[in-house]
Amino acid sequence: GSSSVTIKLLLVAIIFCGANSYEYPCTYTSSTGEYYDLSPLSDCSGNGYTVEGDNGFQINICNTVVGCGGDSAVCQEGQYNAGEPDHATFSDFNGGKGVVLTYSNGDNDAGCPQDRVSVVTFICQENATEPQITFTSENPKCVYNMQILSAAACPTTSAPQINLCEVNVFLVPHTHDDVGWLETIEGYYSTQVKNILDTVLEALVANPDRKFIYVEQAYFWRWWTDGNTTDEQRVQFKQIYANGQFEFVIGGWVMQDEACTTYGADINQMTLGHQFLFNEFGAHPTKGWQLDPFGASSVTPTLNKLAGFDAHLIDRVSNKAAYASAQNLQFEWYGSPSMGDKAAIFTEIMDGGTNAYCDWFFAFDFESNPVNSGNVAQYAQTFIQMVEARVPNFKTPNILAAWGCDFQFQNPVPMFESMDLVVQYLQQNYETTHINVKYALLDEYFDAVKNYAATAKTQFTVNYAGD
Repeated sequence: GSSSVTIKLLLVAIIFCGANSYEYPCTYTSSTGEYYDLSPLSDCSGNGYTVEGDNGFQINICNTVVGCGGDSAVCQEGQYNAGEPDHATFSDFNGGKGVVLTYSNGDNDAGCPQDRVSVVTFICQENATEPQITFTSENPKCVYNMQILSAAACPTTSAPQINLCEVNVFLVPHTHDDVGWLETIEGYYSTQVKNILDTVLEALVANPDRKFIYVEQAYFWRWWTDGNTTDEQRVQFKQIYANGQFEFVIGGWVMQDEACTTYGADINQMTLGHQFLFNEFGAHPTKGWQLDPFGASSVTPTLNKLAGFDAHLIDRVSNKAAYASAQNLQFEWYGSPSMGDKAAIFTEIMDGGTNAYCDWFFAFDFESNPVNSGNVAQYAQTFIQMVEARVPNFKTPNILAAWGCDFQFQNPVPMFESMDLVVQYLQQNYETTHINVKYALLDEYFDAVKNYAATAKTQFTVNYAGD
C-alpha cells in the first residue's frame, strides 16, 4: 500500500556527539542545465523523515539515519540499510524538470537476495511550506520507490551547497540605556552612560574582532558633543565605525514606547536621531530593535518600513512559546492592511524568556568568575546549551545571541577578554561542535537569515494581525 505523510523539518545542532557531522553531496545540474540543491531537506539530527510504506522507512536526504547499523540514508523497519548516502547517484526526472536520487548498496538477506535500493523522485512544488513524502511502490522486489514534493526540489541559481550541519551564531554585544527612568537623563549619562561609551570604545580599539551596537541617540549625541570627549576618541570612533565594528540600531533619540506615544512624537524623535547620524557619520540605520517596550504595536514596524528599514526585532510578546514551537518567531509583518507590501517588514521575536535581550548576558558571570584555561570548557558548554535550545525554533541555522542588558558594559574590557576566550575555544572546536560563532552586528545577522532563506527557498509566516 502507499500513503502520504507531511513532515516538519526540525533543525538540531550537533553538540559534541559527532553524529551525522558530515553532509553528503546534495547538488545536481540536470542535462538541460538546471541547478538543484536538495540540502534544505537534510536533517542534521539524523532522525530524518518517517515514511509510511509497506514496511515503514526512515529517510535522511544527503545524510545518514542514526541507529540503523551503519551509514544508511534509507532505513527499513528500523534495522535494514535500504541505501547508503555515499552510494547515491543523481539523474534527470521528466526531461530535466526534476531530480531522481538513487541510493544503492543496501543490505541483502533471505528476504532480499540482492542489495536493497531506494529510488527517490523529487518534484518541484513551489508553494509547499513543508515537504510531502509518499511511498509509491516496491518494484522490482527490494527496490523501494518514493516521491517527495517540495519547494526545495525546484531549480535554483548555482551557489555553494547549503550546509545545514553548521549553526551560525551571531554574538551581538549591546546595552539598553533608558533615556530617563529612575534617574534623569543627565544623571544616567554622568554616572553610567558616559563610562559605557568611553570604555566600549577602548575595548573595540583593542581588538578589531569585537563589535557593538547602540540605540539611544539622546545619549550618544550627548557623549559626542561632550567637552570631556576628546578629539582622539572621536577619531578612534570614526575608525571603528568605518571598520564595521559599531552599528547604530533604530537610530532614534530613544527606543520609543509603543503604547502612549503619538505618530508625531515618534516621527520627530526618529527624525532627530537620524539627522544627527547622517550629518556626522553618513549613517542610515535600517534595523528595528524594540526590546524594552511592554508590547508591540503594528504602528512601529509600519513607520520603520516607511523610514527605509528592512528588518525589525521585538521581545516582549504574549505566547512566545507558541511562536517558538511552531517556528514562527520570524515572519513577514503586514502592520497596515491598507498599505499592503509598502508596510510589510521582516520581523523576529527574540527567543528566550520575558527579558530575552538579557538572557545571554546573565548566563555568563564574567565579572565575579573570569574565564581562564580551567573553566573555558564549562563556559563553552553553557554557550552551546543556549544555542541548542534555540536552534529548533528557527527555520534557518542562524542564531542571534544578544549579549547585553540595561546599562551594561560599564567595565567592558575584562568582559570582552573573557568572551574572547569562549569564542576562540568554540572556533577551535568547530569540527566537533559544528557551531560557527563570531562577534557580529545586527545587520550581519539579518543578512545571513535572508540570504539563507533566499537560497533554500525558506518560507516564513505572513502575519496580518495588528499589535
